[in-house]
Amino acid sequence: MRWSAWLGVFFLLLLVSPVFAVLDHGQMNIYAVSEGDGGGVVASLLLDIKPGTGRIFTSVEPLVGTATQTTERTAVSVASRFFPKTKQYDYFFTIRSDRVSEVDGPSAGAAMTLLVTSMVLDKPLPSYVAITGTITPEGFVGPIGGVYAKARKASQTGIKLFMIPQGEAVQTVKLADGVKKVNLVDFGPKEMGLKIVEVRNIEQVMNYAFSSIESIDVNASDSNSLPVFVPKPIPLNPVVAPFKEVTQEELRGAQRELGLAKKAISGTLIEDSGTLAFLFELLDNAEETFQQAQALSESNYLYSAANFAFLAKINALTVKEIAMNPGLLNENSSELDSRIKDLEGSMAQLERDLNVLTQENLEWNITAQQRFMYAKTLLAKLKSTRTVVVGGDRYDSQSVQLKRVQDYFFVQEWLEISRQFYAHIPFRDSVRVQGTTAFDSVSEKFLSGAQELIAGQSEDQTEDIARRIAAAQAGMAEGWNLAALMDSASAYALALGDSSFQELDSNELHAALVKRVQELDQNLAASPPSLWAQMYRDHAHYYLLSGEFFQEKGYGASAISAFRNGLTIALMAEQVHSVSQAVSAYYADHPELQVVSSARSTVPGKAAGTPDYSFSWLSILALVLVVGAVGIALFQAHFRRPNVEKELAGVESALNALDIDFVHKRVSPQEYESRRKTLTDKRMHLAELHREHLQKVLTYDSLGASQISLQSRLHALRQHYSDGLVSREEYAAQKKSLEKGLHALTAKKDGFSVKAADSMNAAMEEVRPSARSKPRKKTVSKSSQDIERVAFNALRKSRATAKARKGKNS
Repeated sequence: MRWSAWLGVFFLLLLVSPVFAVLDHGQMNIYAVSEGDGGGVVASLLLDIKPGTGRIFTSVEPLVGTATQTTERTAVSVASRFFPKTKQYDYFFTIRSDRVSEVDGPSAGAAMTLLVTSMVLDKPLPSYVAITGTITPEGFVGPIGGVYAKARKASQTGIKLFMIPQGEAVQTVKLADGVKKVNLVDFGPKEMGLKIVEVRNIEQVMNYAFSSIESIDVNASDSNSLPVFVPKPIPLNPVVAPFKEVTQEELRGAQRELGLAKKAISGTLIEDSGTLAFLFELLDNAEETFQQAQALSESNYLYSAANFAFLAKINALTVKEIAMNPGLLNENSSELDSRIKDLEGSMAQLERDLNVLTQENLEWNITAQQRFMYAKTLLAKLKSTRTVVVGGDRYDSQSVQLKRVQDYFFVQEWLEISRQFYAHIPFRDSVRVQGTTAFDSVSEKFLSGAQELIAGQSEDQTEDIARRIAAAQAGMAEGWNLAALMDSASAYALALGDSSFQELDSNELHAALVKRVQELDQNLAASPPSLWAQMYRDHAHYYLLSGEFFQEKGYGASAISAFRNGLTIALMAEQVHSVSQAVSAYYADHPELQVVSSARSTVPGKAAGTPDYSFSWLSILALVLVVGAVGIALFQAHFRRPNVEKELAGVESALNALDIDFVHKRVSPQEYESRRKTLTDKRMHLAELHREHLQKVLTYDSLGASQISLQSRLHALRQHYSDGLVSREEYAAQKKSLEKGLHALTAKKDGFSVKAADSMNAAMEEVRPSARSKPRKKTVSKSSQDIERVAFNALRKSRATAKARKGKNS
C-alpha cells in the first residue's frame, strides 16, 4: 500500500475516534474499617469508561448507597478540571468485597477521583498506589476515620505508597507495648514497610501517584500545600459600605466560637481517635477559613469575607458542641432532635416581623427573608429525613451524622443573619411598600429553567442551587414573592454557570471572566446602585484574581475552579442586577403600593384612676381619616420631598463612570482628581441633606401625632360633658387649655413645614445651581381652623347618627 493510502487511513481513524484517548478499564484497592474488630477491610474499586453522554452507573451487587453514588458523581466532576470532555463518556463503577453486602459512605471519594482522573488522562495507575479520604467538589481531600487500620491493611495487600488526608498522620493507636501516639509518616516505613504521605488536594495526589516512590520526600509534603491567595485591597464602594458592619459582626462571632471550640476540644471526654480526627480537621479548617475572612475583610471584599467567616463560625460551633456533647454524633440523637424542636419554636416572631417591606431598604428586607427561608426549608428537611448508613463503617455513619449537626448550625446561623439584616432597617423613617405578585411568572420561568439544568446531577453538585429553589418555592407559598424572585434568579444563574463553562480551558475561562467583569462594571455604573449586584461583582473579581494567582503558580486545576466560580458568580450578579432594576422601576411606576409610615407604636394599657378618654371606633376612624387626609395635603403643599436619593444615585453613577474612564485612560490624572473631588464634595453635601431631611420628616411626624392626640382629648372632653360626666366649670377650664395648646401646636406645625421646605429647596438649589426652580407659592387650601372645624363636624355627625340608632333600637 502506498504511503498516501496509509496516510488516508490514519486520518480516517482520527475522524472516527474521540479527540482524547481514555483508558476503558481500571481498578484499584480501597480500604475501610470493620465494625466488628476495628481492623482494616480491603475492597476493589473498578471503573469502565465508554463513549456516551456523561451518565454515571453504579453496580447493585453489593448494594451501593446514595452517599457513595453522590461521591462517584463528585469524582467525575473533579476530573473534568483535568479533562474538559468528561461528558463525552459514561462511567460504570463497581465495588467488590467478600466482607460486605452493602456499601455506603463518602470515604472512598479521593480514590474514585484518582482512578477517574488517571483513566481520562490515559495514564494507567500503578497497582502499588492507594489513597483514603473524602473528596470535595473543589478537589480537596477531606478527613476520614480509621487511618491507622486502613494503612495497616494496605501494607498487608501489597501497597507501597499510601496517601492520607492532610493533618491525619498523627494517630493514637494501641500497640503491643500499650496505647501510643504515632506519626504515620515516620511509623509507616519503619514498622509497615509502607511510605505514607499526607495530601491536601487532587493535584498533589496526581503528582505523588505518578512519581517514583524513591523520589518522594515525605517531609516535604507540607511544601506542596495549596498557596494562600490574599488579594490587594480595593476601595470601599459606598453601595456596599453598610455591609461592612455585618461582616465585622460575623468575624467577631467566628473568632469567639473558635476560642470556645479550642477550649472544648482540649477538655473533651472523647477518646475515639477517628472522632477526634474529625473534630481536629474541622477546627483546622475553621481557623484557616477565618484567617482568609480577616484578610478579605481588610481588602474590602466584604461578601467573600462574610461568607468565609460564616463557614468558619459554623465549623467552630460544630466542634465545640460535639466536644462537649459527644452524643450528638449518635444516629437519631435525641439531643439533636430536641435542639431542632427548640429552634423551630424561636422562629415565629421573626417570621412575623419580616412581613414588613420598606422602599428605601428593600434589598435588606429581601435578604432577611431569603436567609430566613434557607433556615426554614433546611429545618424542615432535618425534621423529616433520616440518613441511615447500612454496611458502611462507623466512621461513615459518624460523617453522615456530622452533616446533620452542621446543618443544624446552618439553620441557627441563617436565622441570626436574617435578624442582623432586619435590625439594619430604619423602619421609623421608611416608606413601606406592599408586596406584589407581578413577577411570579418570571420566578416560575427561572425555577423551571434551573430545575431543568440540574436534572440528573448529584446533591453535592447542586446543593446551593437546590437550596435556593426550595427557598423560592417556600417564599411564594408564604407570600414573600420578591425574595422568591431573587432566589429563583440566583438559582437559575448558578445552574446556568455550572452547565455553561465545563468545556472551556483555563485561558478561555480567564478571557470570558475578564469580559464579564468589565461588562458588569459598565452596567452597574450606568444604573442606580444595587447592593447585592455590586457585592457579587466584587466576589467575581476576587475569583478572577485568585485564578490568575493559581495559574501563575502552576496550580492549573485550582485556577480553572476559580475562573469557573467567578463566571458563575458574575452571571448571578447580572441576574440580580437585572431583577433589582425591574423591581425598583415597578414600584416607581406604582406609587399606590407605597404607604408612608411613622414609628411602630404599641397601645399602652389604661392606668387605674385615670380619666377615660375613649370614644367609639366610628369617631376615631372619622377623626383619623379627616385629619390624616388634610394633613397629607398640607405636607404635600408645604413640604414636598426633594429627590435627594435620585441626586445621590446620579453622583454615584458619575463617580463609577469616572473611575472606569480613568482606568481606561480616557481622562488625564489631573482631570480625574479635579472631577472626583467635585463629585465627592457633592456626595457628602447630599448625604448630609438626606440626614437633615429624614430628621425633619421625623419632627413633622411627631408634631402631627401630638396634634391628633390633643384633638382626640378635646373631643373626648366634649363627649364627657355632653354625657354629664364633668361639670360646666371643669369643662370650660379644660377646653380652654386644650384649644390653646392645639392652636399653638397647629401654628408650629404649619410654620415648621414651610420653613423646612424652603430651607431644603434652597439647599438643593446650591447643589444644582444650573437648574434653579421657580419660586413656590406659599399658600395652602385650608387654614388650620378649617381643618379642625371639618373634623369636628364629621365627629358630631357620627355621634348624632350613633345616638339615633341607639334610640331606634331602644
